[in-house]
Amino acid sequence: MRSTTDNVPVTSLVNGKVTFVNLKNNRVVHKGDTLVQLTQENLDTEKATNEEISSTVQDQVHDLSIVILSKSNTLKLANNDNQA
Repeated sequence: MRSTTDNVPVTSLVNGKVTFVNLKNNRVVHKGDTLVQLTQENLDTEKATNEEISSTVQDQVHDLSIVILSKSNTLKLANNDNQA
């Protein structure tokens, strides 16, 4: 039981625009209840960015492996603008 003046923070592991709120003072909630809904736009953008970064890192690891084996003529990033 909580006092009506106690605030209980609601947090999310992801960010996004709030599209639905199902919160009311003194309302009993249960595990699994939907309290807030967020847009998925930010998640889709972040996912695409992470996939692109992952692909670049995989290419870099591949290229480093080739360099270690002294086969630099088969580098994936040799003609790519993503070189650092």
